[in-house]
Amino acid sequence: MASSSVSAAIKQFQIIYPDFINKKKSKAAGRLLSKELCLENPTATEIYQCCLQLGFQTVLEPDRCYPRDPFSAKGRVRVLIKDSTKAYVPKSEFDKSGHAPMKEAYPTKLSVLRAVCKMIPNLQSRKEPQKPKEEESDAPVFSNKKDKRKGKKK
Repeated sequence: MASSSVSAAIKQFQIIYPDFINKKKSKAAGRLLSKELCLENPTATEIYQCCLQLGFQTVLEPDRCYPRDPFSAKGRVRVLIKDSTKAYVPKSEFDKSGHAPMKEAYPTKLSVLRAVCKMIPNLQSRKEPQKPKEEESDAPVFSNKKDKRKGKKK
C-alpha cells in the first residue's frame, strides 16, 4: 500500500532528461535551452545533485532513458517543481493551472534547467580533470601474427 501512494506522489514530479541541456543535441532532438546556456554531455547524477542543492524534492532514476534517443545517456531526474494538491493534473493543464511553485525563484521547468546549467560547471566532478589511460608508448609492440605469404620470399 505504501509503495502505491509513493508512486502516485512521484507522478506529480516533472521529468528532466540530460538531453534537455546537452549542447550536442539539436532542438529537434530534445534540447530545450539555447546552446550558449547548455553543457556538453551532462549526466543525470549531476542534474540530481544540482536539484538537491537548489532544495527541490528529487528522485534519480538511473535505469531510464530518453524516449527520443534510447541509446544516449542513461538516467532521468524527477523534480517536484509545482505543488499540486489535486490527485491528477493533465500535462496540458499543469503549467496553466494555478499551482504554486515550490520555490518562488524557480516557477517553471525552464527556470530550473537554467539554474542547473549554471551549477553543473562548478561541481567537483566537472572540475577534476579526467585522468587519461596510461599507455606505454616506449615499450616495443609484439605481434603474434605470422607471415601469411606461403612460399614467397621477402
